[in-house]
Amino acid sequence: MNPLEELHDLKENPLPATIILNPLTRILEIDGEVGLLMEQARELEREKKELMEYAIENNIEEDEKGCIKKDTRKARTFDILRFRTLFPEEYDAACAFLKRDLEREIKKIGMKFNITLIDKLIKPIELEAAGVVTVTESYSYRVIRKI
Repeated sequence: MNPLEELHDLKENPLPATIILNPLTRILEIDGEVGLLMEQARELEREKKELMEYAIENNIEEDEKGCIKKDTRKARTFDILRFRTLFPEEYDAACAFLKRDLEREIKKIGMKFNITLIDKLIKPIELEAAGVVTVTESYSYRVIRKI
């Protein structure tokens, strides 16, 4: 058959779709492999932490291929009472800003609720029956080993 005839034949008689045998079994095998890899990663992270502690405790800052770079983080603490005493005008201005922001939030009260709060006040089934709450379902799938 020449290439043109083969092309026409493939249009009329396409090749069958790929058939995957036992896809669920393969998913379980992959889950097992992923679990092993995650365990190996946890073990490597533990070893890495031990090695870093060892290097720091023994003042090893450099070796054949690596050196330690020390990153510094600063944490600031704020003494409000001292700030208020030393900078009374700025303290009052900061309080005014906070008050304005809280007043904006107060104006929004009643526009949005956490549904778990409402569930504490009224049973979820009553909310659904009244048409106040719409329930939608979504599905996810996972493979479990047959017993």
